[in-house]
Amino acid sequence: MGILSATWALLTPANAMAYDPNDPDIHTVGNYVYEIKNYAGEEKFVRLVGVKDGYTPKGEITIPGSVTIEGVKYPMKRIGGPYNYYEWFKYEPVFNNYPEITKVTISSPIEEIVPREFSGCTGITEFHVNAGSKNFADIDGILIHREGEEYHWGLFRVPPGRGKTKYTVPDEISHIGPFAFLDNTTIKTVVLSPFQEVRSSWTAGNRSISEIQFATGSSSTYRLIDGMLYTAYDIIDSKTRYKLVTCPPRLRLDKYVIPTNCVKIASGAFANTVIPEIKIHDNCRLDTYVFAGSKIQSLKYNNDMQNYLAGLCVDCTDLIRADITTENPDERTVIFEDMFRGCSSMTALSTASVEIAVLEGAFYGCGLKTFPWEKVTYIAGATYEQMTYDGYTFATSDIESITFPSRFYCVPRYFAYGCRNLKSVTIDPDGTGETEIIGQHAFENCTSLESITFTTAKEIGYQSFYGCSALKRIVFADQPDREEICVSNPFQFEDGVKVYIGNNRYYWGVYPAESGTSNATFITSSLSRNSPTEWKRLYCPALATEAYSNSSTENQGDVVEFFSILPSANRPALMVAQNIPAASELSFTVTGVTIGGEKASLNNGFWSIDGTGPATDRDITINYTVDEVDMHTTYPAGEFSGIETVTDSKATGARITGIYTPDGLLRGTDMEKAPAGILLIRYADGSSRRIYRK
Repeated sequence: MGILSATWALLTPANAMAYDPNDPDIHTVGNYVYEIKNYAGEEKFVRLVGVKDGYTPKGEITIPGSVTIEGVKYPMKRIGGPYNYYEWFKYEPVFNNYPEITKVTISSPIEEIVPREFSGCTGITEFHVNAGSKNFADIDGILIHREGEEYHWGLFRVPPGRGKTKYTVPDEISHIGPFAFLDNTTIKTVVLSPFQEVRSSWTAGNRSISEIQFATGSSSTYRLIDGMLYTAYDIIDSKTRYKLVTCPPRLRLDKYVIPTNCVKIASGAFANTVIPEIKIHDNCRLDTYVFAGSKIQSLKYNNDMQNYLAGLCVDCTDLIRADITTENPDERTVIFEDMFRGCSSMTALSTASVEIAVLEGAFYGCGLKTFPWEKVTYIAGATYEQMTYDGYTFATSDIESITFPSRFYCVPRYFAYGCRNLKSVTIDPDGTGETEIIGQHAFENCTSLESITFTTAKEIGYQSFYGCSALKRIVFADQPDREEICVSNPFQFEDGVKVYIGNNRYYWGVYPAESGTSNATFITSSLSRNSPTEWKRLYCPALATEAYSNSSTENQGDVVEFFSILPSANRPALMVAQNIPAASELSFTVTGVTIGGEKASLNNGFWSIDGTGPATDRDITINYTVDEVDMHTTYPAGEFSGIETVTDSKATGARITGIYTPDGLLRGTDMEKAPAGILLIRYADGSSRRIYRK
């Protein structure tokens, strides 16, 4: 397996094939999979996007110049699927890790090959291009490429299986392209002609090259300083300033200090290098992917000098810490796309800036356990306009807790996907109500996640908590001043979870078919008609008139009320029924009651205010905690249970047909044998009422 491929294939978000097998333009012909393409103004053609399942390319293979699909012959123009230059490490090659391929023949109609193709194909000793090709050719088995007949030839790939230790780039070649020495483990020295140019990441995927030489002793473009390629960048006050272009991947140094006259380090300059410490001065600007795949252990740079650092340290598995300095703390620090992706040993990040922006995949697979959430002012994929983005911000990282800032509209999709050390998550900690959506798969497979707290989330994305096997506590926090919140999407979780609904302004939108569990406990401050019927439901309190007037009460599952209204004849008052046996698994405490907007006091088991008249004529709010979760329930005037205090069956002349306890179970028809507590009494005349039996 290739040096890059070995790790980065594992870091690809879905790590899936580069095509959709259900796409009508995808066809399998022979041993390969092709996609029909049709660009405006061009004839249809095909590109090779996959290898047929079960087929292992080996020996000598030929890439055809045309393919016949359903009786139509199409020219073959490209090897490889969609490719993004800035995300090359995510690309899954068609020919990936086939070490038994020895020779590759390229047919003449082929115009393009994705640069990372033939990754991990370490046995290739020769490339051959058929006559007539306008874009590819071979020199002694070396694959060269150009964009068109008017362009110069560039070195595309040196076969990794040739066994040479020194390679002199032929004079016919004007430049060396990215991944030109991919997977090669034998070439130690590369010799350049005076006018040849090297492109970004030309040494990426190589850890054998230790020396660069010039065929005539010098170059018109580059200088060798400390064994590295430098080029003139600009001249200020008659002094030349330089750009560091390439450090040979196998150049062994314990430490390297960037010279003060070097003001820029080119993209991929230290890719795959083995120098553990590189000291960067404050006036040096970094480019993209500078340290990709290198053995650097610590990084320190000045944020004031930087522009775009995408993929800066991608797959630096030895990187332990990163320190970002600044002379302007008010200037935002940006953690760019994939900047610390795959830095599995990284445990420390510091920045002097008061604001941080985090872009897509910035910490994917990173070892960082904590993060300064209070500094975050921007997260890619967290705005309303971006809510369909796949963020992967901390996916598969070692992050242990997340306090998602209140200022963002949504948690990006795949935000913390597969974070196996993540134990707690708080959404919208300030309670401002800005965060309304949890993106799809946002916390999927976070197997250590034990609890999560929402404040005002209205939509839970598809499978956002799927596979969270340790999740036992979900809190939809109490927000007394918010309008009704509709949690519209269902989500799945493991057995045994307790869901706490803090107030009766939540409308719970879980559907029974999607609940995925029969052992959840639904602890809510109000009745929710569409909660899954197989759940145990604990209403604190419920709108009891609706909860107990249903003729199929016995089929509703476990229902327990923590509180029940008990009017007093003397003053506006109510009684709070506590310590109900069926709810003994939970701990709750009443923290306060208001009646008609006035704070009530507790005396002899009754909460009351001064005055006369029943409590049912006034709004009543009960504040309490359940397992230390704040909750409240507000009863508008007149919407109460209507419980009466009775001790026998003489309350009505009609015959009792059933006595039910709050768990919905039938307890007989004899009031003398009925248990104490809240009961629902049904009568032969069809009437029913609820009582509190002492």
